[in-house]
Amino acid sequence: ANETNITNTLTINNGAVFNAQNNNINISGTWNNLGGNFIPGSNTVTFNGTGAQSIFKATGETFNNIVFSNTGTTTLAGPITILGNLTIQNSASFNVGAANFDLTLAGNWNVTSINANPFVEQNGTVAFNGTGVQTISTVLPAGETFYNLLDNNNTGGITLSNPISVTGDFTINTGAIFNANNQNMRIGRNWSNSGTFTPGSNTVTFNGTVPQSIVNT
Repeated sequence: ANETNITNTLTINNGAVFNAQNNNINISGTWNNLGGNFIPGSNTVTFNGTGAQSIFKATGETFNNIVFSNTGTTTLAGPITILGNLTIQNSASFNVGAANFDLTLAGNWNVTSINANPFVEQNGTVAFNGTGVQTISTVLPAGETFYNLLDNNNTGGITLSNPISVTGDFTINTGAIFNANNQNMRIGRNWSNSGTFTPGSNTVTFNGTVPQSIVNT
């Protein structure tokens, strides 16, 4: 695929259509969709700026693969859906924003960034809704931290490659599959399982500061 480099702001005006036609996009500035239609195809959008970057579409933007490789922080200004993989690399940081915008991911979660806090979860929800096996991996020694984690993957399920901490609610929805793969988990609020949880030899620690519930239906 070819590449398009955007060194400043990308604006998609209301009613406009931007079809990437599977070509990759590198953007150093702000992603600003004012009500248009972005068609990613099979492309990858890489945020590679040297300062703060943001992603906005009021009703939620849809990407295929998304990569954060910037030296600053990319912050959500609206919800996003990722049809492919999410990668945070180099020294990048990704922040769901003070308004706690939701992120829906159909592919793998992969963090190799050397940033001390590469994913700033705030009080947001990350929902995994893929149809194949989805993995969660990070280079952080203590593992990845989410606020709310929602498993909607009832085909391949989620498989951990590293420990995770969920400081909010952990939910496995009806029919969904979650394989801890021997990796430890820490839960700060409630546990709700309407699917299949496979712990392996892991330890689940409930470490909240308020009463917590465990529900299995």
